[in-house]
Amino acid sequence: MTEEREIEEIASGLQSAFGELLIAATREADVRPMTLISVLGLDKSLASRITRAIKSPNPLGSLHLMPTASGLKKVLDAAENADAPSDVVQNARHAAKLYGDFLATFAGGRADLDAALATWIPELKDEMLRKARREIFRGWATTTGVRAGAFYSAHFILPGTTPGRLNVAVVSTEADVCRLRSGVPLKIAGFRFAGNSKSPLKNLDGGDLQADPLGILLKELTTVAPENCDVSQGADFFKLRILGDRPRINEPVTYSYGIQVADLLPATKCGERDYMWTEFVQLLAVTDFLADFYIHKDVRLDVHPIITR
Repeated sequence: MTEEREIEEIASGLQSAFGELLIAATREADVRPMTLISVLGLDKSLASRITRAIKSPNPLGSLHLMPTASGLKKVLDAAENADAPSDVVQNARHAAKLYGDFLATFAGGRADLDAALATWIPELKDEMLRKARREIFRGWATTTGVRAGAFYSAHFILPGTTPGRLNVAVVSTEADVCRLRSGVPLKIAGFRFAGNSKSPLKNLDGGDLQADPLGILLKELTTVAPENCDVSQGADFFKLRILGDRPRINEPVTYSYGIQVADLLPATKCGERDYMWTEFVQLLAVTDFLADFYIHKDVRLDVHPIITR
């Protein structure tokens, strides 16, 4: 028996048994949430969930909608108290036990079962991905103590003055960035440079970042005062962050920066990886993300952009 068939049999048996149980308990052929609330005393959420499950046209989909084991027990006890026939109640209890035993084979419980169901239910897969992204956002924001409303990055890649090399510029904006707790520094930007260029990192006006590190900020698009920023740099890295506990907790700030480098080799070998340069920044829980790549028609790159934000 295939995995899909096994799960479908359990789902079909559970859906059928509880459908019959609720019809018997309410004495109504068309079970509705309000009936379950008034006749069986179920709460609104449980009544709605079990009704959707027994009426689902797809047995696999019904399994995703089914209440938890404790929810099913409440339904069973309520139906029994409403004098549903004992054989119907026992049939539903048996189906619930089979479901519980099957669910126990998944180490992650319902979450893992839903992941398996998503293999055969495309709309469930989309729903799970949306839910997972929300959970990742909330989890990462809680872990780092920082969240952002939006991140935008534009990359401009042009032919360099030396054949085989490139001129690259990057402009980035992070909007509505908030600290969620004290003691969390906000990192504006950071770069680890591969060292394969004939010129150093510069700001968009052409100034050397070592001589004028705060020149990276695009002041007309930044709400952070330069004097509140701290710079760390070495032979192969540059890092800019906001000092201390500024801004205050849950106070949104926006910062933008731009850099450029000339005559950069398209790629260098570093172990198993090819890279041009690496931007390392504080990983943010971002609500909206957009990145654009503007590549000159004369530039041919045999690489794939990797987003690591």
